Amino acid sequence: MYRNNVLFIIIALILAIGCSSSDSDSGSNPSSPTELSVSVVNLSFSAADNTLSFLITNDGGSPLVWEIANSSVWMACSPSSRTTDAGSNSEIEVTVDRVSM
Repeated sequence: MYRNNVLFIIIALILAIGCSSSDSDSGSNPSSPTELSVSVVNLSFSAADNTLSFLITNDGGSPLVWEIANSSVWMACSPSSRTTDAGSNSEIEVTVDRVSM
């Protein structure tokens, strides 16, 4: 069933599963932890939008290993996992399949 209303995806809930910092085996400094920040709180898909993006930023001093857990058949995130280096960001595209909703 096609839905014409605006879809809100709360990124904080998607990212809450699977975020972890790397350990000392990777050469990271344990006194300088990772710091996750996300560029948006939610994504609002209009009737014309099928793909929107957001940034995951690591403001900490160690690599950030993250994963987006998604059980929806109508939504996909790419990439769904990555290691973001200290002081860097990763762009994630979120695509919705309105036919599968």
